[in-house]
Amino acid sequence: MAADLHRYFFALIPADQLARQMVQEAVRLDPGAKHQRADRVHATIGITDDFPSARPEVAAALLRVGAGVAADPFACQFDRIMAQPGHMALRLSRRSRPMGDLFRQIETGMRRAGQKLREGYRHDPHITLSYRGGLACNRLVPGYRWLVDELVLIHSHVGETRHDILGRWPLTGAGGPQLSLF
Repeated sequence: MAADLHRYFFALIPADQLARQMVQEAVRLDPGAKHQRADRVHATIGITDDFPSARPEVAAALLRVGAGVAADPFACQFDRIMAQPGHMALRLSRRSRPMGDLFRQIETGMRRAGQKLREGYRHDPHITLSYRGGLACNRLVPGYRWLVDELVLIHSHVGETRHDILGRWPLTGAGGPQLSLF
């Protein structure tokens, strides 16, 4: 049996119905793949390295980082399916400045809290939909748009298909919703 691994990450999570629609799109495009469960659909916005055991001190530091985030709600639209051998993901066809700003807040907060982002991690918003061995593809799809109004901290028990939500913070910055044009 493989050793248990633990990782912590900040995420944006779409509403349940939208997550189910995203997974249905992946099933339609690649029925033989191992698809993500709808309750695990998310866009990672900052992630730690893996640890051989749970790290309560890391979780506590990251909870403080999440509590310090100040951002307005913003609209995002994942409207491009990109697949390569290994996985299929939804991506943004246009950059999201508010999402980039949120990432930079998290990155700065983690550094100040003595926590580092995963080695080699860079801000590249995507939602993994399936794990596969098929051919590469890159195409526009009808967009999956939602108003991002919450940041979540997740403790992932790697290999167990288990995500524990450690913290949730509403995005309630003083400027009101940023409904950007695409």
